[in-house]
Amino acid sequence: MISLILPYWDRQEAANKAIKSLEIYKDLDLQIVIVDDGNKVAFKTPETPLNIKVITLPRKDKPLSPVTPWNEGVKACDGDIIILSCIEIIHEEPIIEKMRAELESIGKHGYVLAAAWCPEQNAWHCHSTVKVPRNPWGTGLSFFGMMYKEQYYRAGGFNEAFRDGAGYEDNDFINRMLCSGAEFKIRDDLKVIHPKKGASISWGAGMFDRNEKIFHENWPNNPDKITTFVCVNWGDYCGRGDDYVKRLFTGVRRNMPSHTPFRFICFSDIEKDYGEGITVKLLPKGIKGWWNKLYLFKEGLLSKYERIVFLDLDTVLTGSIKDIIEYNGEFATLRDFYYPERVGPAVMIWNNGFGSDIWRTYEEAGYPTDLPMGDLSWINKHFAETGYKPDILQDLFPKKFVSYKVHCQDGFVKENSVVCFHGKPRPHECDNWVKDFWVEKLLAPLQVNIRHNHASAVESNMRSCIARNLPEINGWGVETPAHVAIVGGGPSLKDTIEELRNWDGCIMATNGAYKYLRKNGIKPDAMVMMDARDANLQFVQNPSRKTTYLMASCVSPLVFDKLKGYKVVVWHAHSEIYQPHKLLIGGGCTVGTRAIMLAYTMGFRNIHLFGMDSCYNTGDHHAYPQKLNDGEKRVKVTIGDKEYDCAIWMAGQIQDFKVALANHGHLFNIEVHGEGALKAVIDEAIKLKTERENGL
Repeated sequence: MISLILPYWDRQEAANKAIKSLEIYKDLDLQIVIVDDGNKVAFKTPETPLNIKVITLPRKDKPLSPVTPWNEGVKACDGDIIILSCIEIIHEEPIIEKMRAELESIGKHGYVLAAAWCPEQNAWHCHSTVKVPRNPWGTGLSFFGMMYKEQYYRAGGFNEAFRDGAGYEDNDFINRMLCSGAEFKIRDDLKVIHPKKGASISWGAGMFDRNEKIFHENWPNNPDKITTFVCVNWGDYCGRGDDYVKRLFTGVRRNMPSHTPFRFICFSDIEKDYGEGITVKLLPKGIKGWWNKLYLFKEGLLSKYERIVFLDLDTVLTGSIKDIIEYNGEFATLRDFYYPERVGPAVMIWNNGFGSDIWRTYEEAGYPTDLPMGDLSWINKHFAETGYKPDILQDLFPKKFVSYKVHCQDGFVKENSVVCFHGKPRPHECDNWVKDFWVEKLLAPLQVNIRHNHASAVESNMRSCIARNLPEINGWGVETPAHVAIVGGGPSLKDTIEELRNWDGCIMATNGAYKYLRKNGIKPDAMVMMDARDANLQFVQNPSRKTTYLMASCVSPLVFDKLKGYKVVVWHAHSEIYQPHKLLIGGGCTVGTRAIMLAYTMGFRNIHLFGMDSCYNTGDHHAYPQKLNDGEKRVKVTIGDKEYDCAIWMAGQIQDFKVALANHGHLFNIEVHGEGALKAVIDEAIKLKTERENGL
């Protein structure tokens, strides 16, 4: 069954005319779901042979964004294939079966759009020649768009944060579809009519401005072209092709600018489900190994509106690739790391349409396999014969592209982003820094369970938060030279508060430190919280419009209720209790050490800690009274030649901090302000390093 979802608001006459036109599908297994969005005058189903199901939402006095009707309509429908449309759309000829055939040819990630013509404006509202404002070319608007219901849910449906405003929900949905791996196809030959008469809505003042702000907060990086990453897995690479594809995808997603839509396609010799976000396309029969890379240049294989980034499967990404994906030249590739007179196509970037002659001449030559270096030899031979001079990635982006064997077996520098493994060892054979970056899960590498919280509360809170559809950190931010102060509530905060008063950078306060800073006239830019207990509601009793509340999804629903209407951005703390398919932030058992990894994920590389003592000082556990910690059990912790009085959680924080420095200290600069156990850890590490350098 196919289900057609039609939100309805105050346009009965236009709806009647449109439904009449749909009777050309009366013999099709089609369900029409009309979602009445709480009209004062309820929708009335006209006489028709069509299978119509009406859902009525709670009554309202003014129109709201149709995001909720879309979601409720899909939830209530019975079809495995759904169509999103407007209730006034007119059909002059049947197109649904042709659209379904196109969808089936694309597969489960397909999103097929009909062209939409507006007679009053004498213009196309959806067509391959029309660009959607604020979105990449070729995405189109869904005046009549078909997909599998599974794909709709994979994208998360429509974002209900747009409910109280107007517009921009479709732009947001397009990007959500792109991020979930959707493959867009606009069929210009399949047309519907989108009349404006009787279909206009009068929106209240400020409603467009409201939704525009939400959209740009969610999607600050919107390219004109879809960035499509491609890889080739032929013959189950190294006997573990699944691992290599998934870990390469993870590396791309982790190092893309936050909230930037992209596609990831694996070209394979077998049909395979690699999971959410990865699209599979089949390679041609009879071509083996590395020769398949030439097929990527076949004319018409990918959309003309795409920027293609090819990565060999054994590529490991270690840093931001923002600059790389912004390359807009014709074609760029690597200079061979050993033989600089030739190119090495382990990484290639091009605007689709380039290089069709590379594949065509290979086809015409009868698919030869006698060149010693396969695709490398063919591409170098082709460029030599045609006189073509490609852009060289190492020249365009100095230090970004390095060879594992030549440059970084013992480690890499922060400027490096793409590490190429040409020959042996392969990434899975390395037992050094590589194992922290060649990973499948989307998380900052430290993984420690959330303490102090019951497992049932953590999972319940996370599910509740995700259902709110709040803006979230689900990608890695672009590196910034700005300095960030992460502020805890340790006793030393009283001694360093004047330094914070004059701080030139971002201030990110945790838990009760937020209230303490505001009481002392300091306005934090952000507040971070992770604990799942309801008692933490006390930390947000006086919220501010000037603060961004970085709330872990496991935080109590009472906190999110209190912050409704304020600027809340969700992040997801890694926990063995519940792991949604999101970017998961690790870092330890306390909000303080998680905040370090959160700041790193957001793009900060200059991190300062204030009030992060991890110890008592003259009997005080905080710079201010906090009854939650009164009477807690204490232990003694020795660092260097000094003993510290610590609560159990403080001792855990010290250990987590040591692990963070050992594993990730080379990735960012960190400074501890004020005396305490964490400052002692830094001092002891510097002392040991100095002694080793002096041969002691």
